[in-house]
Amino acid sequence: MKEYYLITFKNTHGAISGEKKLKAEGFEVTVIPTPTTLTKSCGISLRIKPEDFERAAVLVKEGGIDAGSVFFKSEDGYRQIELER
Repeated sequence: MKEYYLITFKNTHGAISGEKKLKAEGFEVTVIPTPTTLTKSCGISLRIKPEDFERAAVLVKEGGIDAGSVFFKSEDGYRQIELER
């Protein structure tokens, strides 16, 4: 997967809870190590497909997922996505 969105978390509990909620909503979620260049707060993040981002962003914005930050990964690297909460 060349391009994807990465949701980071403040702690492992938030990441596990976020994974469960996304999977319950039918998302294909992959747990990956958080790149240390992005944050050192939690060692795991969730990777989602670009086509799923808009639906996932709604869950993050509405507080259903206690995310730290959201990044878009492309061939150029990571770009942080600002979500209004």
